[in-house]
Amino acid sequence: DWFDKIIMTEELLDKADIKASEIIIPADSFDEYQAVTKYGWKIYFSLEIDLKKQISGLKNFLAGKKFTQKQLSELQYTDLRIPDRIYYK
Repeated sequence: DWFDKIIMTEELLDKADIKASEIIIPADSFDEYQAVTKYGWKIYFSLEIDLKKQISGLKNFLAGKKFTQKQLSELQYTDLRIPDRIYYK
């Protein structure tokens, strides 16, 4: 299940023009994992929430905020683990 989700995550992020340089599964995780973008900020995912919905929400969020390249490089994370919400710093 983890392997399929990770492959799908990479494919969907590429389609959304969000390049992931690394996927991390924390040692103590049961249903959460992270993708590190080419800008260095992390995206927190949950296995419990539809992956397509998480990435679609992220894509819409980024488009709506109209982040510049500099602002993207200053992001620390986006958290998609709560349905219909995106937290970021």
